[in-house]
Amino acid sequence: MANLPKIRRGHGRGAGPANASGAERVRPDIQRLESSGLTWLNIEAPTEIETAWLAEHHEFHPLDLEDVLSRRRQRAKIDEYADYLFIVLHFPRFDKRTGRLQATELNVFVAEDLVITLPNEPLKPLSALWSRCERSESAREQYMSKGSGYLLYEIVDTMYDYCFPILDKIGFKLDSIEDALFEGESDDLVRDISNIKQEIINYRKIVKPQRPTLRLLERSNQRYAPQDLEIYFDDIVDKSERIWDLLENYKEVAEALEATTADDPVGDHAADDADHRHLRDEHRHAAAGARRGALVRLPDRPDAGSRRRAAHLVPAQAVAVGAPGPPERGPEIMWSPWRMAYISAEKEHGFERPQCVFCDLPARHDDAHTYILYRGARAFVIMNLFPYNNGHLMVVPYAHVDALSALDEATLTEMMLLAQRSQGVLQECMRPQGFNVGINQGRAAGAGIADHIHMHVLPRWAGDTNFMTSLGDVRVMPQHLDETYQLLLPGFAE
Repeated sequence: MANLPKIRRGHGRGAGPANASGAERVRPDIQRLESSGLTWLNIEAPTEIETAWLAEHHEFHPLDLEDVLSRRRQRAKIDEYADYLFIVLHFPRFDKRTGRLQATELNVFVAEDLVITLPNEPLKPLSALWSRCERSESAREQYMSKGSGYLLYEIVDTMYDYCFPILDKIGFKLDSIEDALFEGESDDLVRDISNIKQEIINYRKIVKPQRPTLRLLERSNQRYAPQDLEIYFDDIVDKSERIWDLLENYKEVAEALEATTADDPVGDHAADDADHRHLRDEHRHAAAGARRGALVRLPDRPDAGSRRRAAHLVPAQAVAVGAPGPPERGPEIMWSPWRMAYISAEKEHGFERPQCVFCDLPARHDDAHTYILYRGARAFVIMNLFPYNNGHLMVVPYAHVDALSALDEATLTEMMLLAQRSQGVLQECMRPQGFNVGINQGRAAGAGIADHIHMHVLPRWAGDTNFMTSLGDVRVMPQHLDETYQLLLPGFAE
């Protein structure tokens, strides 16, 4: 690397190009620290003047300097050269002007005795670390005496520590929305949920692309560290994964809140004050557990008597995995009244539970009670009695076989045609946004009835996994099977 000329020591970046005359900006605006044979240069919002200086005094690749100067956000990366590294990372920053999270870019050059940080705009945590080293000799000794690789670790670690307070603010906003939702305060609730979802999306867009880059950082940086820094950079990777896990949980909670406002108007939550408060506390407990990354069970509560619930959840007492507390009192219970008709039918009609339900149901010739929507020559369409979603259909051959390879060509053809027809009827009647279509062959593959092959046709909607599923591991069906049957039947009769 070329020798560094004497540069003025700055206590902060001077006036930028927007408010400085050409004469004032002739000299590059560069901050410099030296300690233990290591030089740290900090260049905030670099302009052509700073990049020209870098090109003159260092043999950096022109494309790297072009990336530094570019106003377009570069992808997170590590470029390795014979005598230096060029690193691009991104971090979130709250823009008060727009009220949204924005990505800020940090470019770093690392060489044997040199670290150059080039944020595209001032970064508070980086400026604070610089100020500590500038004011204190002991701080310079702590951060700059172990080589450029260790200083890079401290810089990146400081930036990731700054990410968590922003996450805490998102969590606080989610708590506020939950309070407003379950207190019946509907003003601007949809807008607030939309805003918080946008913040989470923006944060995810910043963090996700550089997760693989961080895993390369320790290996690439090893030549500039006098000691093994693997455990240090593993800690940064761990922080990145924790941030991602929190964002995933926040995303699920935000989608659950959005689904709740869509499926159950806010006014219904306030119908019964006592039950409404209990429901709010349950949801906040579960959501808080999700944000901690804990697995939780919702607490017992009395029947709310909600007029809009097709099924009522009576979960076990809350038990966070690995946390002290009272013992679990039992499994979750989902009340689904229509199943009683199926269970009691054995006694009413005097038949025993069949060996194969898919062989037995068509033989009854009672399609309205067995939920058979269509009978073909070689296969039939039936509703799933225990659906993942409303409209969950199955295409089943009459032949009792356990593998596709055992079916003849005519049966296979009819099954595919019926799956296509089922998809068309569901699209016309229920307007799903997508479908899962497939076969689970064998119990190891997840088949509930492994002895009789069958095909699933499952309609899907964005947000059909709400907080009951995400946090309580329970599916809630908003429509009774009888209603769904009557809705779909005309489509198969045409």
